[in-house]
Amino acid sequence: MVGLAQPEVDDLWDAAYRGLERRMTPRHQGPIVGLILLGRDVLVECTVRDFSTAGVGLSLPKAVVLPAEFDLTFDRTTHHCIAAWRQPERMGFKFRSIH
Repeated sequence: MVGLAQPEVDDLWDAAYRGLERRMTPRHQGPIVGLILLGRDVLVECTVRDFSTAGVGLSLPKAVVLPAEFDLTFDRTTHHCIAAWRQPERMGFKFRSIH
């Protein structure tokens, strides 16, 4: 047969892998209101989109620039967060410890 291109093996694997859950711990869906603690008197409200025992996904106001680490309070607990990934209005964080 002439003219039919065969897909590369890597392309097939990538297509099959897209959309699969890669997290090691199950996540819980929000939305839940959260407070980012950026200093003694600086609080930023955010939306917790999803969370697990390992980390959290947040939706943020457009004008907020966050440091790589901060404390986050939601659901009556405080977590020390470390940036894992960033998009313009969403960010993912790993938890370092739970207080």
